Formats: sequence, C-alpha cells, structure tokens
Amino acid sequence: MVLDLDHSELMASYDNARMSNLFDAALLPNYAAVASCAILTAKYVMSSVKRQKLSRSSSNEDRASEVYKGYWHCHVQEAGGLEILVYKSVRMAGVLALFTLQVYSAWISGWTTRNMALALTVAYASILATWNVLASATAARSISLHLTVVTFTIWAGYAYRDVWPLMTFTLKPLDEAEGHVLWVKVALLTFVGLIEPLFEPHAYIAIDLENLSASPSPEQTASIASLLFYAFVDPIIWLGYRSPHVSIDQLPPLCDYDDVRYTTRGAYPFLDPFSGAKKENPLWSVMKAFRMSFFAQAIALITLACSRMASPIGTNSYLQLEADEDAFVKPWVWIAWLGIGPMATVLSQQFYIFLSLRQAVRVEGIFTSLVFDHALRIRLKAEVSETKMDIRGSENAGSKTKGKNVVGKINNHVTSDLSNIQIGRNFPTILFLAPIQITLSMLFLYKVLGWSSFVGLAVMVVLFPVPAWVGNRMHSTQKKKMKATDARVQKVTEMMNALRMIKLFGWERRVSEQVSEPREDELKLIWKRKILGLGNTTIKLVYLFMTLPLC
Repeated sequence: MVLDLDHSELMASYDNARMSNLFDAALLPNYAAVASCAILTAKYVMSSVKRQKLSRSSSNEDRASEVYKGYWHCHVQEAGGLEILVYKSVRMAGVLALFTLQVYSAWISGWTTRNMALALTVAYASILATWNVLASATAARSISLHLTVVTFTIWAGYAYRDVWPLMTFTLKPLDEAEGHVLWVKVALLTFVGLIEPLFEPHAYIAIDLENLSASPSPEQTASIASLLFYAFVDPIIWLGYRSPHVSIDQLPPLCDYDDVRYTTRGAYPFLDPFSGAKKENPLWSVMKAFRMSFFAQAIALITLACSRMASPIGTNSYLQLEADEDAFVKPWVWIAWLGIGPMATVLSQQFYIFLSLRQAVRVEGIFTSLVFDHALRIRLKAEVSETKMDIRGSENAGSKTKGKNVVGKINNHVTSDLSNIQIGRNFPTILFLAPIQITLSMLFLYKVLGWSSFVGLAVMVVLFPVPAWVGNRMHSTQKKKMKATDARVQKVTEMMNALRMIKLFGWERRVSEQVSEPREDELKLIWKRKILGLGNTTIKLVYLFMTLPLC
C-alpha cells in the first residue's frame, strides 16, 4: 500500500508538472473541447439571429413535424428512425459510464490538475452525447461530429500514455495505478470514439428541398464503414443474384446531391459565362466548383502514399530486430504493421477511385447540360461550315472560317470529349501522390542504401526531358486529332442532313471521298498518338532498368 501510494503521488506530481506546459499533448482533449464549445456557441448565436427567416422556409424537418405532430414517435422520426436513435442512446450510455469512471478515478487518486481537466472534458462529452439523442437529425449531424472529435482526442491521449508503452520494451503505462479501471475506460473510449461512429447509420437529410426524393438512396443513409466497404450495395447485388432480371424500378434511387438539377446550380457560377463565370482555364473552374471533392481526394492520395510505405518500413524494421539487441519496439508491432499497411492502402485507393469516378460522372452531366444550354442560345444561321460542297464536289475556298464545324464540335463535346474526362480524372495523382511517394521512397532508400540512392535519382532527373518531350508531342497530336474529329463529324452531319438530295443526284461516290479524306487524317493522328504512348511506356521501363543497377 505504501508503494502504491508513493507511486500515485509521484504520478500526480508528474501530471501537474506536465499540465503546467500549455503545449503538452495531455491538454489536447481540453483544447478540442474548448474549440468545440466555441464553434457550437457561435453557430447557435448565428442560427438564432436567422431563426425567423429560417422558420418561414419549408424544410424536411418541418414537414416531418407536421405529419407526425401529436404522435409519440414524433421524435423518433425527427431523429432519423428507431435504429439511429438506438445507436445514439447506446453511445450516450457509454459516455455517461466513462464520466462515472473518470469521477471515480479522480476521487480515488486525488483531484489533480489533469484529473480535473479530463473530468470537465468528459462532462462536456456527456452533454454532447445527451444533446445528440434529444436533437433533431439536422442538429444532431454537427453535434455527433463534435462528440466524435472530442472522444477521439481523449482516446488518443490514453493511447499515447498507456497503450503505446505496451508496444515497447522499456516504457510503462503512465496511469497503471488505476488498475482495471484504466482498461475499462480505454475500452469505452474505443467504442464511443472509434467503433460506434464507424457503424452508426446517417439520418436522411434532404439536400435539394425543391426536388425531394420519395425514398432516400442507401448511400445517403449508410454508415462510414458501409461506405468504405460498399456494404450499402449488398442488397441490390443479392437481388441481382437471386432474380433473373432486375428492372430499373428495383434499382436504388439517385442521391440528391448527384441530381443534375442540383449539381448545375452549384457549378454554373464557375463554368457558365451567362451565370457569372469568369473567363479562365476550364480545369481551374472545375477545381473551384468541386473544391471539396478535390480536398477529399488529396487526403485519400496522401494516405495512400503513406500507407504504401508501411510494408517496406515494417519489413526493414522487423529484420533489424535480430541484429539490434537494444530494440525499442516489440516484434508483434511490426507484424501488425505489415497487415494494417496493405489494408489502409486498399481502403484509401478505393476511396479515391470512388471520389474521382463520382466527380467525373458529375462533370459529364454538368458539361452535357452546359453544351445543350449553350446550343439553344445559338442562332441557326450562325452556323457556317469550314468548307461548302457544291454540286461537283469541289470545295468553296471563299467560305467563312469563323464558327467553323459548329455542329461537329457540339456533337463531339457531348460524346468523345466527355469520354476524355474519364482519362484525365486522375491528374490529382500527379499533384499529390507522385511527389509525396517519391520523397518518402528517397528517404527510405537513403536510410537503407546511403548516398548511392541519389545516383538513381540523378539519372531520373537527367533523363526527365525525354518523357517530357514525348508528352508534349502527345499533347499536340491530341489537339490535331480533335480538330480532325470535329471536321469529320461536321462532314457526316452535313451529309446526313442532305441525304435525300445526295441519293437523288447520285453524289454517293463524291460525298464518300469527301468524308473519307478527314477520316484518313484522323486515323493517321490516332496512330501517331498510339505510337507516342507506346514510346512513353517503353521509356518508363528503360528508366527502371537503368536506375536499379545504379542504386
């Protein structure tokens, strides 16, 4: 008992000394709680100022309240359903149990500065958890996010103080004097801060109030774990497996935020000049219109770059344990690291593919709508072909060139040009994945091989102008190919519009020659681009075989 008392007093003095430092990691949960409280307070003040205006506008919650007003299950419907309310109630019970254990631990070991600060943080989390159960679906979304952040920071503090030392040979848990109560608190924090937020379904909140869906899409109500593992599509997959035919009515409805009426409303101010868009590079306009999607893709790519280094780092560290007698980290940590790394790689890569494909589909829908809207603004007599065909099949050299191939450009914009978006959707990998992965790989190779790793890097830098030159040629060839495609489609469109006249006067051979000529030019450019692409791939393989022996 005397030894335990001395240890608890020693830990209390140690905690008080650490808490005197404002930049100590133990204060992270307190900072998170203070920031959360300030943000929620500011949000409440701003919403109270606009309460009268917002009360006049129709909302999904108001409609739900009117329908279920007077019934006992009104709150259940406002919260998003009984299943979601059960999840929130279980989470609230876990946070309240955690608060009880924290008060008990502080009462046993003494009300030190850290114990008081941690008790206040857990008390704030308990208020958030209770508020999360009683609030409506719209308010609970932000409250649940704040609750997750606060509980996760508390869990991170305990993981650093008490779980991380168990992974080493020399360190010991700083709060081991609490005994079994410590691990009960860690288990509760793991549940309320990690597990439960991953598996709690989301309540359906209409994004576009003007076009409400009769039934929400499973993607909008799926939990985070369901989104990561695509479990929300399991019902339709099992339906297709059991049924010989799945009709379109049996497919899940489109998400509110994927409807073209909603996406165009947010993207037109950046892309449509008639909606106030600035005249700038279309890529920059798309990035501004989908800035949040690009931010999420950047996070996924950064995670992917770091997780790809988990396997080589784990393998190298595990092999060094036998040669290093003064090892710090236990071997099972690196074995677990080898399993967690590939899993994180797959999840981050699939999440990036999901985000990039969804954005590409949205951009295709927006561009199609934009082209058709602009086509309706064009006067019919404004279309002038680059060349005019006469009866003899000769070309009129005096035709106007302004606005040439208008019909061909419109047709290509909504067909082949849109398909090229799928090819260029992976350009964020050049901005985020490639630089970070190259930097991490060079640091790892320098640690393993020493200065010789820079020889391979020098070879790559010296030979870099070669693929850059090939890429520039591919770009110029692609531009010429698209112009040839516009001319061919224009010719075919003119031919189809005058098909009866061509058959009547027997101009099939001459028209066929005029259509075949731009098609041959297009095929030559396609062949040239394919050859350049093959050369670019060959250069990459040559680089690989040149740099590996030098390292």
